[in-house]
Amino acid sequence: MTVFSTDNMMRFLDRSTESGWQVVGTDLGEKSIELKECPMDRPTVVVLGNEGHGVRTNVLRRCSHLVKIAGGKAISGATDSSEAMVDSLNVSVTGGIVLHHFLSDSSPSSTPAPNKESNSAI
Repeated sequence: MTVFSTDNMMRFLDRSTESGWQVVGTDLGEKSIELKECPMDRPTVVVLGNEGHGVRTNVLRRCSHLVKIAGGKAISGATDSSEAMVDSLNVSVTGGIVLHHFLSDSSPSSTPAPNKESNSAI
């Protein structure tokens, strides 16, 4: 697994898509699919959002897939159904679950990384 840092996220995501990579972002919106339903047929860029606000809208638009993690836990004593489920995880937990999903299966790894012109490996 290669990890990149970039000065221009939009350009990096556009070039990644042009190079045949899929861009998967985490989101709780109604258009999101369960993580296990996300195709694993090509190299993947994973985008994780800020814990307070999630993934920015302009980044979400560049994602080929939006995923959510199933398995919210009921909160005992909740009086309102909207408060009865935990719908958000710490970004490090989300990242760990998403990366485990993509790395534990036989995902493609032979495609070269997207253009690293303004990127540096961490």
